[in-house]
Amino acid sequence: MISAVVLAAGEATRMGFPKLFLPLSGKSILRHTVDNALASKAGEVIVVVGREVGRLPGAGREVEGWGPLKIVENREYHDGQSTSLKAGVAALSPSSQAALFMLADQPLVTADILNGIIDRYQEGRQGIVVPVYGGRWGNPVLFPGSLFSELMVVSGDKGGRDVVQRHRAMVDLLPVPEVWAGMDVDTWEDYLALVSWWETAGDSLKASGVPTEERAKVRLRRS
Repeated sequence: MISAVVLAAGEATRMGFPKLFLPLSGKSILRHTVDNALASKAGEVIVVVGREVGRLPGAGREVEGWGPLKIVENREYHDGQSTSLKAGVAALSPSSQAALFMLADQPLVTADILNGIIDRYQEGRQGIVVPVYGGRWGNPVLFPGSLFSELMVVSGDKGGRDVVQRHRAMVDLLPVPEVWAGMDVDTWEDYLALVSWWETAGDSLKASGVPTEERAKVRLRRS
């Protein structure tokens, strides 16, 4: 089984307030991200939350209308993203063979993109799969079970970047033609650009993977 872990415990320091509940086409940013995970081939979906845990049901319960989720509270979220990474790994099912770590503020990473990453893992070397948007490494990143123990000792405000660097020979790069999918939301300007893109692109353009002018305003993360 391949697991999907949505990292949603960040403090949103650059935004200044909880960004994941900002609206986007009738749903929150977080809801879009979680819906994409649920619609993918992932066998389980885990959402790691921090101070916003009070706005979601308790661990192991179903979020009404969202589908079956495992909600995990990260009480150490203030110590950085590594704590959410470890909370996610600790919550994985014993039958999980690999885990796809998603950033909660990337609502344009569709189920098709997630499935492409999962397929590459299953059909390829079963190593680390990193998506590439417009020539730049991005998220979500899939880690095989053989590296879970290394993820559990990551520290500080970072994800699995160091683990990726230590195992470059295991990295399988997957070009993603939908370069707009790498949009994330760190600032209010990022959010406005995301909303503008959503309103102007239209469903057909989103499906085509053609980048828009708004995409250029948004920083793409490197893994």
